[in-house]
Amino acid sequence: MLESAEVPSGPILSIAEIARDPHYLARRMFERVVLPDGTPLAVPRITPQLSRTPAITTTAVRISARTTTRCGARWG
Repeated sequence: MLESAEVPSGPILSIAEIARDPHYLARRMFERVVLPDGTPLAVPRITPQLSRTPAITTTAVRISARTTTRCGARWG
């Protein structure tokens, strides 16, 4: 239907597929951060990526029990 209407479209990918997709990998859309306990974690990069002022995630924070208690109702 979209093709016949000449609407640009593409596949809908799962997170696992995105993490392996050559296009996403070539654009460096994930970066590795290290959690406070030393565990490495791949996280989505901030977009858009600007050449003169690239955004970089400098830290990943652990969700504390206090935050979970206070915001748990909002998060379901």
